[in-house]
Amino acid sequence: VGPTGEFLVLETTLGPHRVLMRLDLLNGAHQVLYDALDAYAPTISSDGKWVAFDAGGGNNADIWQVSLEDRTVKKLFEHPGADWMPRYAPDGSALSFVSNRDGQFDIWLFDLKDQTFQKVTNTPEMESTGYWSRDSRKLAFFRNQAAERRSGVWVVDLLSGRETQVYPIPHTVIDVTTTIAWGPEDKTLFFSDGHGLRQLDLVTGKSRRPLDTVWHRTEHDRYTVRGNTLYVIQRTFVSNFSIAEVREK
Repeated sequence: VGPTGEFLVLETTLGPHRVLMRLDLLNGAHQVLYDALDAYAPTISSDGKWVAFDAGGGNNADIWQVSLEDRTVKKLFEHPGADWMPRYAPDGSALSFVSNRDGQFDIWLFDLKDQTFQKVTNTPEMESTGYWSRDSRKLAFFRNQAAERRSGVWVVDLLSGRETQVYPIPHTVIDVTTTIAWGPEDKTLFFSDGHGLRQLDLVTGKSRRPLDTVWHRTEHDRYTVRGNTLYVIQRTFVSNFSIAEVREK
C-alpha cells in the first residue's frame, strides 16, 4: 500500500504470468507495472517512488525494482541461489529479503546506498523475510520447524542481534509467503497463526482476533498497516483486498 493509502501494488495473474499491478483505491483505475517474468512479493518504498519484488521463480529468483513514475525496471542484484520477498526499510536505508545463498533460508539485508549485504539470521530452520518496525530498528519474521510441525513469530533487534520468540504456533507450519504487519506505534503485530488473523500486543503478550466478523483466507494472506487501517490482501488465483480499521490499545 502506498504511503498515503491512495493506491496499492499487488501481484495477480494476467495471461501466462504473475504480473505487478497498481490499483488506485479512489477510482479503481489499474495499471500493469511489470509483466516480463513471474513477479511476486511487491513492496513499496516509503517515498512512494519504487516497488521492489522478486522475479524469475524458485531457485532462480532475483530482486528487481520498478519505478512508479516511468516504469523503468532494473535488477538490484542476483545470485545463483533464491532471493525472495524484499521489504524496504521505512527509513529507506535497506531492503530485507530471505535467501538460501548460504545453503539455508536466512534473512539478509541489502544496503541501498553502499550496495553491501549483511546476514541477519543463521539457523537451519526455514525463515520468512524480515518485516520492518516503523523505526527501522527491528524485524519480525516467521521461523518454521517443519520436522516438528511448529512455527513461531520472532523479532530480531538489528543493533544487538538479539532474537526473541514473541508468539509460538504449535502444530502448524506457516507458509512463509504470509506476511507480518507492525501496528502504528510498533506495539502490536498482525499475522496469521494458521487459523485466522491474530493481533499480538508486544507489551503485554496478550493476543486477540481483530477480524472475527470478516471472512478471509489465512493461506498466503498479505497484511500491511497505514495509519489506523489494516489492509488484507487475500491471495487466491487473483488478488483481492479487504480493509478493516484497527487501533492499538
